[in-house]
Amino acid sequence: MKRLVFICVVLTFIFTNSEACSCASRHPQTQFCNSDFVITARILRRTATGSSRFDEVFYTVLILQNYKRRQHPLRHPVLRIYTASSGASCGAFFRIGREYIISGSIRSQKWKTHMCRWNRQLSSLTQFQRNALNFGYYRNNCSCIVSHCGFMDDYYYYSACTVPKKNECLIMNNKTCFYQNDSCIQYGRRCRWLSNQRAYRSLN
Repeated sequence: MKRLVFICVVLTFIFTNSEACSCASRHPQTQFCNSDFVITARILRRTATGSSRFDEVFYTVLILQNYKRRQHPLRHPVLRIYTASSGASCGAFFRIGREYIISGSIRSQKWKTHMCRWNRQLSSLTQFQRNALNFGYYRNNCSCIVSHCGFMDDYYYYSACTVPKKNECLIMNNKTCFYQNDSCIQYGRRCRWLSNQRAYRSLN
């Protein structure tokens, strides 16, 4: 009997971990450009829908700033953002009353997000990331591509580094620093990194 219980526990552990959500590491600029919406919002409440696995809950949010869909002004600053209810299904989690950067997709007028999107509490953003949003470093340079090479992160191994293409910026090491303090910007016919220090000089 004890052996049977042990086997059941092991199988449950394997099944649970096989269902766990894993996300490829991506630069905030890539996340921004690949999203249908990017907003700053205050979380008002969380509601269970009893719907499909990936729309089991929605968060009612108050939009404070709309970075991505300015060409389509929102009539109502309060809206619903749908996600899965658990981390195993890649559901996003937000604390009521806190303010977040939230990004995601829009399908049939339904706004959706998940754990692998660029969803961060506003207070955790670096000053460069705030500038990148406010001054359009991300929004105005979606023709530039951020690529990883030459190292392994938690889930993926990236290929050996080569000479970057004209529209490409490479992350070769210390990706966290690039994520927090750099953006891939168009300079003439090429794209290159705009660092935190160069951005500061250009604004003063």
